[in-house]
Amino acid sequence: MTKIVRQAGLAVRRPAVPEPVRQEAVRLYVDGLTLVEVGERLGINDKTVRLLVIEAGGTLRPRGRRPHTPDSPPPG
Repeated sequence: MTKIVRQAGLAVRRPAVPEPVRQEAVRLYVDGLTLVEVGERLGINDKTVRLLVIEAGGTLRPRGRRPHTPDSPPPG
């Protein structure tokens, strides 16, 4: 379907993410969840979460493992 829409010269539109879901996605990411974890919790793609965080003016954390803190269980 996307291919047909593009061939017709039209813009591909994604369904809008409701504002409460947008806010919750950003909050969860800021609270420490990964993009994937936020997406799984809210039922949206992790790339969508990334876009929502950036659109909200947030900063993405570096990729890779999260550092171990005394409050978190050791990895593995």
